Amino acid sequence: MMVSIVIPTYKRHISLQKLLLCLEKGGSSLASTEILVVDQKPESPFKLDHLPSAIRENTRYFLIEDFTSSPRARNFGIRKSKGDIIIFCDDDILPTPGFVERFYRYYTNKNVSGVYGRILVEKRGHLVNLSTRKEPGLIMPQVKSGFFSFRREILFKIGGFDEEYLGPALREESDLAARIIKAGGQVVYAPEITCIHVGVTQGGCHAPVHQRERLQIQNNFRYVVKNLSFGWFIFWIPLIFWECVLTRRNARNPRLLRQSLCDYFRYLFWALIQRREIKKNINYLVQS
Repeated sequence: MMVSIVIPTYKRHISLQKLLLCLEKGGSSLASTEILVVDQKPESPFKLDHLPSAIRENTRYFLIEDFTSSPRARNFGIRKSKGDIIIFCDDDILPTPGFVERFYRYYTNKNVSGVYGRILVEKRGHLVNLSTRKEPGLIMPQVKSGFFSFRREILFKIGGFDEEYLGPALREESDLAARIIKAGGQVVYAPEITCIHVGVTQGGCHAPVHQRERLQIQNNFRYVVKNLSFGWFIFWIPLIFWECVLTRRNARNPRLLRQSLCDYFRYLFWALIQRREIKKNINYLVQS
C-alpha cells in the first residue's frame, strides 16, 4: 500500500520547512510515500530547492489562490493523492521518527478505517498530552487532532471533510470520525504515534479575535446537530455555553460577553430550525 502525507498550510513557510526536514530525518522509507503540500494564498511560493533530494523528489506542491480553509485544503489533498492510506499533518507539528510505519502497521487490520496519533505540547519544560484520549483503542467521535490518517477508500465513501466548518474549523476531525463510524468503520487512537505541537501564532486558518467565539459556537452546534441524537444535543447545549461564552476574555469585557450571548442563542435557534438541512451529507470529493 502506498502512503500519502497531506500538509495543508497557510502563511507558515518556516514551520512548514521544519516539518518537511523532520519527515526527512524521521527515518521513514520515502520510496512508497508521497508528500502533498497544499499552500493557500502565500505571499510567495514555497521553494523546495533548498530541501534534501529525498524530500524534493517525493513532494508535490500545490499553490492555492482561491480559498483559505482547512477542510477544503484537506479535501484538495485527498483528490490529488495517490496513496491507499492518507496521513494528515498540520503545518505546525513535528512528528517523531517512524510515524509513517507506525500508522501503516495499524492498517494491516482490514477493519481499521482511521488512526489518530497523540499530540504533545511543551508547557513549563514538560511535554503535556493534548489528546482527549489517554489510553489506546477504539475512540468516540469527539477527537481533537492535527495528526491522523485514514484509508482513501473510506474518505471517498463518506464524502471527505465537511467544508462548512469555518475559521479554525473546530470539530472538523470529530465530524469526520463520527461519519466514518456511522459508515461502519473503526477509528483507533494510537498514543505511541506522537508529534510535538509547536504552536505557531502567525498564519494558519485562525479567525480574527472578534470572530473566534462566534465561529466556535457555530461549528460546535453544526457538529452536534449533524452527528448526535436530539438527547445528546440537549446535553451539549450547556457545554457549548461553558466552552464558548463563559471565557476569560468575555469575563473581562462585558461588550464581548453580550456579543457571545447573542451569537450563542442565534446559532442555537439556527441549529434547531436548520436541523434537517445540516444533517444532509454532501460529497465534497466529487466536486472539482
